[in-house]
Amino acid sequence: MPAYGSAEAKQLGAACMGGTAMRRLSNGWEQLRNAKGEWLRCREQ
Repeated sequence: MPAYGSAEAKQLGAACMGGTAMRRLSNGWEQLRNAKGEWLRCREQ
């Protein structure tokens, strides 16, 4: 997943912030969860 602040993250609307997958909202960022309600983890690329 692209790193927060990168051009890719801005285009995709999603980013990896400190190992946590986040999705861009109109007023900030939302932490992503899987179907079981568990927080999604990620690695910055």
